[in-house]
Amino acid sequence: MTGVEAAGLDAFVERRRGPYRRYAVARLGRTPAAGEAVEQVVGALAACWPRLVCEHSLAAGAWGLVREAVSLNGRMSLGQGEADVLHRLLPVAVADAAVLHYRLGMRLTEAAELMGVEPSAAAGLVLAAERGLPRALVGELAFGPGKA
Repeated sequence: MTGVEAAGLDAFVERRRGPYRRYAVARLGRTPAAGEAVEQVVGALAACWPRLVCEHSLAAGAWGLVREAVSLNGRMSLGQGEADVLHRLLPVAVADAAVLHYRLGMRLTEAAELMGVEPSAAAGLVLAAERGLPRALVGELAFGPGKA
């Protein structure tokens, strides 16, 4: 990796490490698995950075790594309780958008940018979450970081 590529990776990771960590905690709870997932993502990004930079959406490629690492760590962790109920009930992209928007309090534009999708797609995913959950759970979504 060239110096310019390394600098680009460092800037990308610096900007996204916090949101990735909050997403991991929202799904896995405040467990070592959440931190481990984020560190795995950073390592994976470093390993495939030159390829990711050439993709249509760098953010979408990186988000796929985040989702995969968090899901893998969730399967390996025991007793994660209700932390990831949305991912048990909804398709993964729909659940991701709901976690980012409702649990972490991100605006739709922020969630879209993090996931590497258009804001209209993020809005559609959030709407699908609202429609796909049992009525009793829709009220449980709540908005903001207090639910993470």
